[in-house]
Amino acid sequence: MPTVFLQEELPEEAQIWSLLKALPLTHRRLSRSVDSLPSLEPGIVPGNRMDGSDHKLDLAAVHMTLHGRSIAGIYTSLQIPEAKLCFDCGTITPQSIRMPHLALTHGHMDHAGGVASYLGQRKLLRLGPTTIYAAEDLLPSIQSVVEIWERVQGNPYEVKYQAVRPGEYQELDGKLLLRPYPSVHSIPALGYTLCRTARKLKPEYKDLSGPEIASRRRAGDEVSDPHIEHLVTFTGDSTIEGLLNDPIARSARVIISECSFYGDEDADPALRTNVQHAHAGRHTHIDDIIGNLDQFGCETLVLMHLSRKHTPEEAFAALESRLPAAWKDKVLLFHHGNRAI
Repeated sequence: MPTVFLQEELPEEAQIWSLLKALPLTHRRLSRSVDSLPSLEPGIVPGNRMDGSDHKLDLAAVHMTLHGRSIAGIYTSLQIPEAKLCFDCGTITPQSIRMPHLALTHGHMDHAGGVASYLGQRKLLRLGPTTIYAAEDLLPSIQSVVEIWERVQGNPYEVKYQAVRPGEYQELDGKLLLRPYPSVHSIPALGYTLCRTARKLKPEYKDLSGPEIASRRRAGDEVSDPHIEHLVTFTGDSTIEGLLNDPIARSARVIISECSFYGDEDADPALRTNVQHAHAGRHTHIDDIIGNLDQFGCETLVLMHLSRKHTPEEAFAALESRLPAAWKDKVLLFHHGNRAI
């Protein structure tokens, strides 16, 4: 049984940590102070910060970074700061509230329950208007919840609601686009692919030198065609069929896929971690990932949404033993060393 301390019995540093952790994020300076604290919680995997800041991964394939938190059934909110984009809002973090674009995959509490707090913090810190993207059938409910909190607080939020449909691109900032696609979950859900507009050299010019191409361009030749790059796919909660059914989603350079369960057929049935249990809840199991790697066109595969029924070490061990050699350097596990809520 773990040792339980009364507040006054905690070491002084832990008392400070406990008090700061309980405070709401009310000022940017506070968020920076909390981020600078060392972790005092037990059970931390070295290299993963659980000091009030977000976990972070480098997505070198697209020159971006991934921040956030994701524990199956508890909360999921991931951010790509370079795109000013937050995927889902089951909780708020110092990084998430700085994102002016919020894309919601579905309405479960662990993915959408933090929306009002997110908007409230953005208003409090004067971070500017927010756009929320969600499916047509979900958006009115999200708006109703937000409007209730606006009345409770007596203060309207700066928010625009944008209904999205699968396959229709939404313009973000600069050359970035957001493309929804259908996911397969226990309630209606979407995944999203972050895209970028670009120009692609026409085949007839590909053997020319740079100066020759420039000369043709000055002469009025149209040497390139419009092109959309598929950068990052975020599945939200879904079975593997969500990805497999959408060629654009599974062709992104980076795929961020849920992979909640890692139990094998010999696991204790009471744990409910095997592939049958995953599918019953419309989730993805490691068997689904391993069996469909040849369908993914990505350079990096990030697995998120790890169930608290598994430790990160168990997930790492399963990946190490089961991933083909060619994929071991491509797969990243997005997790928290400390699995406490």
